[in-house]
Amino acid sequence: MQIGKSKNTGNTGNTTSGETRQWEAIPADIYEAVVVRSVFQDSERERFEWKTFDTEVLVEVKITSGDYANRRFWPSFYLYDEIVNDGLRDTHALTKAINAILGVDTLPDDFVLDDAQLSSFKDAPIRIRVSKDWKDNKGNPDKSGYKNKVEAILPASNPVVQSHNPPPITPVQAA
Repeated sequence: MQIGKSKNTGNTGNTTSGETRQWEAIPADIYEAVVVRSVFQDSERERFEWKTFDTEVLVEVKITSGDYANRRFWPSFYLYDEIVNDGLRDTHALTKAINAILGVDTLPDDFVLDDAQLSSFKDAPIRIRVSKDWKDNKGNPDKSGYKNKVEAILPASNPVVQSHNPPPITPVQAA
């Protein structure tokens, strides 16, 4: 599996009642955040002819502090299954995001990205770098405006290193 670039929709989303809602874009900055959930999802390749992949990873993130606390973003990362099947590479956006979530510099050689691994990212502290750019929608001027995009998932300021094989605890010797 080879990982490609990320995409993001950060200014629209569905509420719990299922209605679509638009939010005002927030300032470009780096924000403290947490992973709410991460899942594999179908890329809807049949709806978008330009997509050359079948699966993507959606990582829902929530800002945890400041004026924009509780604002959520849904960056997704493309999985290019048909290119090569040689594992994750450190240069790809998803690999960098996973490293940040886990608080590691590199992934172990035997790392496998599966549903259980994605579920284990829940509540992981991270930071997100958010951009704010003008998007001109010539076909529908009502949809033009400033839009946010999660440019990167970064390690938390005070990362909690998550270990899936924690070392054994050694009892303290009484003096």
